[in-house]
Amino acid sequence: MPSAPIDLLALAVRDRVGQAQFNHVVQIGAHDGISNDPIRAHLLRHRPKALLVEPRPDAHARLQVNYEGQPNVTCVNCAVGATDGTAVLYTVRDDPALPSWAAELASFDRQHLSSRRFRIPRLESYILPLDVPVRSLRSLTSEHGWDRIDLLQIDTEGFDCRLVMHVLEDELRPTIINYESIHAPLPEQRACKEALIACGYRFADTGWDTLAIREIQD
Repeated sequence: MPSAPIDLLALAVRDRVGQAQFNHVVQIGAHDGISNDPIRAHLLRHRPKALLVEPRPDAHARLQVNYEGQPNVTCVNCAVGATDGTAVLYTVRDDPALPSWAAELASFDRQHLSSRRFRIPRLESYILPLDVPVRSLRSLTSEHGWDRIDLLQIDTEGFDCRLVMHVLEDELRPTIINYESIHAPLPEQRACKEALIACGYRFADTGWDTLAIREIQD
């Protein structure tokens, strides 16, 4: 038995790189580009064009610093949704009483940020609402002249499955989609996987995430 789990995302990326098809990457919920980030090493090693999307201004500022000197990377300060507009994002304010990783938490659903879920006493009292701009993924990629996405990475604290379905409904077909599925309600997880199957994807749950790879290439 292996001493560590197989990194299926790394294998999928290596396969795309080997076929010269790892040129356009979008990360939604990039935070600072380092903390618990599953794709940073791939971006630095293979240097594809990348749009890194982070709605929190403080995290976005750190993201820009952490990718300074990487001309292939563009950092975008917005959220991603079904349509362009604005929305309220619920964030957790910095406080020495909280674990350091709590600052990474942000969700469109205030109830998602609960003490029970994250085992942080009185977490609800640290929540701050933040008005953020929202762009659709098609709007973002069109603005940058992209006609394909080779890897779509999503980490949006409970909104992930709905966002994947928005992307598929908008007839976008990233070759690889890696999204955090653990926080989504079970009906949403099932509906998302059904939508992926209908659009020609295979998938595997990999801990907190689900990795989906499209079998049918346009």
